[in-house]
Amino acid sequence: MPKMTLLTSQPFIKKFIISVSFGLIGLLFSGYAIRIPFGDFQLNFIWSIAFPLVITLAYGLRFGLLSITCGLTFLYPFILGYMNGYGSFVGMLVLYVWIVFHGLGKYWRETSPTRLNHPITIQLAYSVVRFIIYATLFQPLMTLNPPPWNLEAFPSIQSEIVWYFSVRGIFMEMMLLLIVDTVLLLPRIRQLFNLETDESMRYNGRVLTGFLGGGLLFISFILAVQYTLIDEVPLTEWLLPPNPKTALTLFLSSFLFMIMAGVTMRYVEKTLANERAFKTTYERYQAIFEQMQDIYLELMLDGTIVNASPSIYSTLDLTENQLIGTNFCQLFSEVKGKAWLQELEQQGGFIEKKMTVLAHSGKTLVWSIHLKKIQLKEGEPRLVAMIRDMTDIEEAMKEVTRLNSDLERRVNKRTKDLHASIETLERFNYVVSHDLKTPIRAIDAYTEMIEEDEHNLSGETKDALASIRHIVADMIRLIERLLHYSRVNQATIEKERVPLQPFITEVLDQLRLSHDFTVIFNKPLPTVLGEAVLIKQVFLNVLDNAVTYKTKDEPLLLMIDSVETEDTLSVLVTDNGCGIAKDDLPHVWDLFTTGHQKGTGIGLSTVKRIMEALGGSVQLESRLKKGTTVTLVFPKA
Repeated sequence: MPKMTLLTSQPFIKKFIISVSFGLIGLLFSGYAIRIPFGDFQLNFIWSIAFPLVITLAYGLRFGLLSITCGLTFLYPFILGYMNGYGSFVGMLVLYVWIVFHGLGKYWRETSPTRLNHPITIQLAYSVVRFIIYATLFQPLMTLNPPPWNLEAFPSIQSEIVWYFSVRGIFMEMMLLLIVDTVLLLPRIRQLFNLETDESMRYNGRVLTGFLGGGLLFISFILAVQYTLIDEVPLTEWLLPPNPKTALTLFLSSFLFMIMAGVTMRYVEKTLANERAFKTTYERYQAIFEQMQDIYLELMLDGTIVNASPSIYSTLDLTENQLIGTNFCQLFSEVKGKAWLQELEQQGGFIEKKMTVLAHSGKTLVWSIHLKKIQLKEGEPRLVAMIRDMTDIEEAMKEVTRLNSDLERRVNKRTKDLHASIETLERFNYVVSHDLKTPIRAIDAYTEMIEEDEHNLSGETKDALASIRHIVADMIRLIERLLHYSRVNQATIEKERVPLQPFITEVLDQLRLSHDFTVIFNKPLPTVLGEAVLIKQVFLNVLDNAVTYKTKDEPLLLMIDSVETEDTLSVLVTDNGCGIAKDDLPHVWDLFTTGHQKGTGIGLSTVKRIMEALGGSVQLESRLKKGTTVTLVFPKA
């Protein structure tokens, strides 16, 4: 099936046919203008050109131009002003300008309606342009006569007649606009043009009929009284047919009544639309009001209830007749309610209370009451009470409080048990570690005594004794580290300002006795807040690890730097040692866990424990065979 284009769509075809038809009507009936004698002239009212204007106001500029062009309405000046010759082009030009002005006005109103694009404003602007066109072009074109289609055309026309035609046209087109604008308010007319209709337009036809019919009957009655009763003129002389005075009166009256009908129709439309919007809004809020769970009370200043939400009736088992007219204080203690009203005045018109009430079911309810003084639009002050049932929330809060208390009790008990267990373990660790040193040192002493009798020992025995002393030394070192680890939590830390530079220098001097390395300080080290003994132990463990686990391929290089922030001082110790495997990094802080075969797994655990006890932290970054960086973060002194 071929795709339907705009030009072949049914809506376009219908609009096109109607537009051309109305244009033809405008041309064909232009010769049937209403002619009303007016002094020495005749007032010609060319009503048929209103048909293209209807199209323009209904469909827009494009179809308005189609109507006067394809419908040939643009030829009417050449028919009615046949003797004007080339001057008829002025009439054709102002017809196109008229349609263009109102076509653009319709577009502007649809985009952003303002007073500047109102049809009356557009018509006034067009009237100025029309007057200028007639004043500047009509006479010059008349001098070009005769044209080929009329060799007898007037070579000129008096200026007074030109002014008359210009003013008559302005007046006529203004009347046509007002009539068309009124007619387009009728629902049946709008349906003919597929324009949007609304329920608020349902009385427009009756309004127009009433104004025109009633108005003309009233004017006819006035004329009848004037002519028949007062002037005693026979009916055949002033109405059948109407004389010039009667015709002009009826014509102008019809025009006036149509304008009045248009104004009234718009007023009625707006009123009905507002009523419908108000009704819709009222029904929506009434539905919300009737279904709301909270209780709403509207009170007089003395506490008399004048309105209440239905939710209170089901809560207190009261009917509307029982509640409305009673005093708000009667819902609670009389004394308490009056005290609230007095407090409301003292607090500037708003108070919030919480109290318990007994529902008809026998259940005790907890209500949160917001009482506020408001000013209605009518000027009468009122009190508004918003009541929310907080029973479930209160019960939930009590349950939360109970659970929190129970949880806190259990946490305290478990914390106490945990502290007791930790204290027992640390005491056990300290005692065992301390007591183990005595027999191990005895083993070392006896081994040394045996070694003194070396001339009676074989080589194999000497090697065995050396192994024993080496194992004993490792055991003593392990016990010492366990003692350091256990002392961290047992000791009470007394913080002081500790300069790091002398401590680290002392530790490095001790390590140089057994290790060969180079140290680079990027900047002088700061003073930190902590305990000197513990801080020295931290650097001893960190630097001992650095010099112990070095590579065999290159000399050991230590780089020590510091970074200062607003709250902390960080010391970075970087080595080019053997590093730690990526899989072992998460476990370096665990007790008895080490990434090296020679390690005890206590040193870094002790460092972490001391730093946390000092209120700081420790971080470690390492790559296997690339080296390690330990960052010690201290609180600022």
